Amino acid sequence: MTKLALPNIKDFSKVWYVSPYGNDVTGNGSKDNPYASHRKAMQEAASGDGVFIQSGTYQSLHFDLDNYGTICFYDISKKLTVWGENEKTIINFYGSEGVKRDACIFAIYNSESTISNMKINYYPGKSTNYSNSIFRLCNGYFQNLFIENLSTQNWSTCYYNNQTTKGPKVTNCIIKSNGRYTSNYSGHGQWDNCLFDYPHGGGTATNHLQRSIMLNDSVLEYLPIDLVDKGNVTIIDPNKSRSNIGVCGGPYGWGFILNKNKYLFRDGKKIKKYIVDYYENVSINGKPLTNGGISINAFDDKASTYWKSQEHGEAVLGKSYIGYDLGSIMNISKVSITQTIMDYDKYIGISSIILQCSDDGVNWVSIKTLSLQNTTSAQEFILMNNNPSRFWRLLANANPKELFGGNYYYWNVSDIKFFVLIKGVWSVVGYIPATKEMFDVHGMDDLTSITNKSIQQLASNMLELLNWTDGENLLKKLIVDAIPHNQLVLPTKDINIRSIENIDSIILKTAVSGNALVKVIVSFDKGITWQAHNNVEWIKVNETTWDVLSSGMDPIQLEAVTYKQWAELRGNSNTIRFAYALSKEDTTDVGEIDSLITQMDMKGTWKKAVHDKDYSYEYPNNDELLVTIYANGDYKINY
Repeated sequence: MTKLALPNIKDFSKVWYVSPYGNDVTGNGSKDNPYASHRKAMQEAASGDGVFIQSGTYQSLHFDLDNYGTICFYDISKKLTVWGENEKTIINFYGSEGVKRDACIFAIYNSESTISNMKINYYPGKSTNYSNSIFRLCNGYFQNLFIENLSTQNWSTCYYNNQTTKGPKVTNCIIKSNGRYTSNYSGHGQWDNCLFDYPHGGGTATNHLQRSIMLNDSVLEYLPIDLVDKGNVTIIDPNKSRSNIGVCGGPYGWGFILNKNKYLFRDGKKIKKYIVDYYENVSINGKPLTNGGISINAFDDKASTYWKSQEHGEAVLGKSYIGYDLGSIMNISKVSITQTIMDYDKYIGISSIILQCSDDGVNWVSIKTLSLQNTTSAQEFILMNNNPSRFWRLLANANPKELFGGNYYYWNVSDIKFFVLIKGVWSVVGYIPATKEMFDVHGMDDLTSITNKSIQQLASNMLELLNWTDGENLLKKLIVDAIPHNQLVLPTKDINIRSIENIDSIILKTAVSGNALVKVIVSFDKGITWQAHNNVEWIKVNETTWDVLSSGMDPIQLEAVTYKQWAELRGNSNTIRFAYALSKEDTTDVGEIDSLITQMDMKGTWKKAVHDKDYSYEYPNNDELLVTIYANGDYKINY
């Protein structure tokens, strides 16, 4: 039965891509223009094609199978290979939304089709065992799947699979009922190296295990010993580091595919990795925020207490929120939220929230939309955030489910934590050229903890992101946006101002947006000392990028300097020079210097210039005067 092989894109006549950011209408299923649903990709795919569901959370669209069935995955009798990115690909399938009698997960007719490497949250919503089955008339392969019942309805394992030699061929899967199961109406499967928490019914079971399913069963680093020691050792990974049973089992297992991609950075001649020290919870000394309910219950770190929204039902979306006044400006790098059982013990949480921040607690900026699973476990989100703010909140982006009888749920949260990233450091792991051993020992599994500021800490202009892959696992698309280092522009010459009586004003014209900064400092002693005005007095500034960005003048401060303040700093100097510092935090930021405009009063005695000797003029057209200067000196024109 065993059919374990890593999917290789070049083995398919065509691969169709699915992404949370795709579109079933305007997309074409390509890597650059993916679909939004696996249903659309499987409909468009031809026999022999692959369908790659990229990391993200999806609410499954239903296939209409026949007069009785709606299905989550249906191969339409074509030979299809459908795979995801392990625990990072999450499919939510709601059986109650199906309009037909049955709402089952799989109908895979072709005996060579394969569904693998993803998490499927099943919410059975029908009233009979055959209508809530996992496998409905399946003949294909199912590998390294974690399938969990998150409804209050019972499910059954198989329906309509009575053939002795056929049925679903299931390998290295975890199937968790959470105590909500019933017997099969008909049929059986072939089970190899699978973990169940219930008696799944008939079929051929080899090397499988039945017991309560724990969190560590799907975490490679902490696999229980009974998963490692049991199972078919012939399909274990050659380095003997994988489980024999469950989603981490074999060379196709979770923790194997993604870990084959390792990252390091080249910084000049050095090879470096980034070490994140820790995240610190900062939602402990401030003040909770909400528009109703006992908000402190979401921040007391107690599972027994919870915050309940003031609104319920359809009034929750876009109105209910829970947040925190941190007391000072902070850059949040991670958010953790734990939802709790809603009223009537039927449903857990809402499916989507929006993370927002504010400087004043009144005007809010949306940072990121976060998709939530229907679970009472803590859900953490790492943020690539560059919006330091004092106030942070989570705004409901979905409504709770409606309960039968016209009652409506509230949104309940037992715990929220906001974290800041405390110190990240670059560590030298070797020198060029990078070796496989460097990647094996020191390679980073992902880049989510690396911020723009941490990139700018690298010292060299020869910066390069290095990626190691086995050559067969070309599943990940890596897009790197370059953020330039902070720049300090120092002049080599002075501006001569010997004939200037007073400096009335100096205006720096810039184009700045986002989090970009443009700062300026000034010197009247040929660059020996540099100064900036802080709206109160002149201060000395070191000619380093960091000092200029921290203490230099922005264009508004520069324009606000009065002629008396300029005279105070200038003294008797006949020269002036300017230095500029520029910084960008994101690829969308704009920070450019256009021009420097000065308004000054001249000194000395004016004498009349001689036409055709000192100057000449002409009118190229009615509204333009062209003056040609023949002699050196300062000129003023009266007209």
